[in-house]
Amino acid sequence: MMKIREPLIVLGWVLITLAVVGSIASISVMRAGGFAGGVNLAVNVLATVGGAIVLIGQRRRAVKRAARENRPD
Repeated sequence: MMKIREPLIVLGWVLITLAVVGSIASISVMRAGGFAGGVNLAVNVLATVGGAIVLIGQRRRAVKRAARENRPD
């Protein structure tokens, strides 16, 4: 098994990818004459949460790297 080094960042990008797919699906639903208001709300929430998780993961990675580089010999 491969170990995921940055699971938070991967999770965030998965949510953002789902938001993009959902947005494409909602466009298809609207073109077919359906109502996709709830889908649009879900897409916005997924994108926002995914972006926040990516930022948190990147911040944690930067803090770990800074701590490792500033370690006294």
